[in-house]
Amino acid sequence: MLDVIKLRSEIKRSQYRTFKAFAQALGITEQGLRKIFTEGRTKEDTFFLICELLNTDPVNIASDEYLEILLKKKQAETRTGIGKRIRELIDRKNFKDIEFAASIGVSKSTLATVLKRDNCQLEIVQRILENHRDVSAEWIVTGSSDMLKLTPMHHVTEPELQYKTKIRLLEEELANCRETVKNLNRLLREKR
Repeated sequence: MLDVIKLRSEIKRSQYRTFKAFAQALGITEQGLRKIFTEGRTKEDTFFLICELLNTDPVNIASDEYLEILLKKKQAETRTGIGKRIRELIDRKNFKDIEFAASIGVSKSTLATVLKRDNCQLEIVQRILENHRDVSAEWIVTGSSDMLKLTPMHHVTEPELQYKTKIRLLEEELANCRETVKNLNRLLREKR
């Protein structure tokens, strides 16, 4: 998968310069990085993260065999717009990328790859639909229809009660703050 000689050279020329610094940037131990060098391979997500961190084209560090695989895969992939829709979903639900990735049971780097390539495996779509049941399958796959399914009112009542409770508590806190300001202003006037 990796041409370790070229990879070593790229690391030395990069801002990281040392294995230790590069391993930290990659989010793995120095021992983990040494294992990658020893085996000459890594997960695909990690491979692309390495390329991103080194700001290098995959061609520069991939072995000849892996380059063939990448080229075939690239030809098979088409941009579907799913990355953009997943980004919209993450933003709409006010998730951070790492939170959304955890909610569907994938790593942040896997999610980043999906968003960057604008393409994903069916398993990712299934995980989104299983873990976010309010998301429309038609929307996530094709972009047509609304993002979220319409939900019957009885499903909305529980969160609505939580919001009403939160609003009531915030109103009480605001009233207390106003009373405190009023008292402080009164004390200030008395001291003059």
